[in-house]
Amino acid sequence: MKILPKNERESLMKDAQFTVTIPPEEGLAMKANLNIQWHKLRIMRRWLKSWGAEMASERKQRNVMRDKVEAIDIRAEAIPLSFELRNGNRELRPSPLGYVGDLKGLLFHVLEENKSLGKLTWHGDMIPSDEIWIKIGGDKGGSSFKMSFQIVNLARPNFVQNCVVFALFEGPDTVTNLHIALDRYTDIIEEIQNSKWRNYSIRVFMFGDYQLLCHLYGLSGASGGNLKHAKLYGNVIGQRFFDIPLTQESQIKKQETIIKKGFDKEDGVFVCALDNALASFRVERQAYHGGSFIGNHIHRALKEQNIDTLCSSVVDTAQAYDSALLPKAFLIEEKFKKALTLFAKCHTLYDGKALFTQEDIIMLDVSI
Repeated sequence: MKILPKNERESLMKDAQFTVTIPPEEGLAMKANLNIQWHKLRIMRRWLKSWGAEMASERKQRNVMRDKVEAIDIRAEAIPLSFELRNGNRELRPSPLGYVGDLKGLLFHVLEENKSLGKLTWHGDMIPSDEIWIKIGGDKGGSSFKMSFQIVNLARPNFVQNCVVFALFEGPDTVTNLHIALDRYTDIIEEIQNSKWRNYSIRVFMFGDYQLLCHLYGLSGASGGNLKHAKLYGNVIGQRFFDIPLTQESQIKKQETIIKKGFDKEDGVFVCALDNALASFRVERQAYHGGSFIGNHIHRALKEQNIDTLCSSVVDTAQAYDSALLPKAFLIEEKFKKALTLFAKCHTLYDGKALFTQEDIIMLDVSI
């Protein structure tokens, strides 16, 4: 067939009534990717048929959608929203609202889909390995306002196809209208923040333009015309919509600082953990002489059980502050447990009064 000219090849295939069959799964995927309605898909199916491509019937595609695609609880209703009139007054009139009934279920469903496709990423440990980050926010476009969430654990979280809209209404995004449309999600978003997907904790952030964030956090917003001073004006005039902290970035930086200074002699978290481990078997470090052990305490510190307690404190501290450090913490635990165990053998021989045997000398040589 390939050696024939293109026109002859097409004519021959048409005379032979050669067709290409598009299965219902592929047809349904095409409908979703092109974001077209069923009636437009019927037009496309007829056009494809004229060119020898047979697409599965709409009934078969709907059966696949019913059997294999998880249903999402989407609801619609008319709600009273506030609109400004030309004379400056306001009036309430019914406006359409579409929203997802089970936001948590939708979020977990999208996470499962992305995990099955291998799309989840932690951006080179920029996100803690035991956390999933979610951004929730809104955007006014034309005459409608939409709320959506984005999974930060994707390669391109801001990409339009990675934005999942869960609420949409026709009307201005005033504080009153936002409360009418979005108050239903206050408890759900708090529940999401305190829940886990698989073994991952969920951290939620807000996004949006300055005006929207002021509305959602109940702030009066900036005063004056100098936008550089906008952050200086944060007067609280209303109740926040969602209990999502504004200071999470500061908390993360504070956590990073704590870890970075973990081995400072004064108050490093790892040093404090080591001191607590020593105190558990009544061993202290001297305040002077470089913090070395009191002589009589060395025997106690070099017992096998106490070595385990001392070395495991590094792993426990890493688990408490930043689980991304666990692989390194395990290496440190293994390294020093081995070193202290070998030193304990040497110390026992050196501190004893008996003469060294040939076996003792060999063991010292191996341990050192």
